[in-house]
Amino acid sequence: INVDVDHQARVMAAAPVEHVVWDGNQISTVHGNHGDVVSYHISGNSGLEWPKGSGKLAVFQSGIWLASGRTRAPGGDWVDELRTAAAEYTVEFVPGSIGSADANSGHIYQIHKKEVDAFLENDWATFQAMTIDLPITVVEGSSAFTEDIPKSLPTDDFINWPVHDGAPWKDANDDGDYNPADGDHPDILGDVFHWYVMNDGNAATHTPLWGTSPMNVDMQTSLFGFNQAGPMGNILFVRWVM
Repeated sequence: INVDVDHQARVMAAAPVEHVVWDGNQISTVHGNHGDVVSYHISGNSGLEWPKGSGKLAVFQSGIWLASGRTRAPGGDWVDELRTAAAEYTVEFVPGSIGSADANSGHIYQIHKKEVDAFLENDWATFQAMTIDLPITVVEGSSAFTEDIPKSLPTDDFINWPVHDGAPWKDANDDGDYNPADGDHPDILGDVFHWYVMNDGNAATHTPLWGTSPMNVDMQTSLFGFNQAGPMGNILFVRWVM
């Protein structure tokens, strides 16, 4: 890829690193908001179990790798310069959107299809009075798993859905403002949908691997899958928007 870069200092988001469990079908994986789709960082062991509940660990650690071969400063010409950003045993991404000072920028937002269905099938007043069981990540020492816990609707992630960071949503009245009381809601894929934004703009995180300068890119990340029989129930989809 070719990258336009801004070499000026950037204000970085203050979002902390989070790790949660995605286990929306036969796959269970620990993932983080800095690029790792499978993470050993909680347990020190393989982060992906398949089939879920079997105790069989399939992947130790995995994440996205990016590389660019040409860069251009504002107003300048394209030059040949290798830059990289990777998430593997160490990571070169940080949570949040470049330029954001919002501590919640980078939070892993988790939306279950059951909540969206309840929203679409009821009026706002009824929806606000509902409680449903949702899978919530529990971390105990070096173990991470989900438990179905009763949650009042709307959940915090539903009501605070980060459309300002690029999270997909349905604008029911086309006014450009996210307001669930007007019918707006997260536009999810699959049965369990996780979304966050990260960036590679912190030069300090680029030292452990190849030591290149940052590409200064935001990566909007979605994890989703379908809880059903057959092959689709054994696939975890990951979508990145740069």
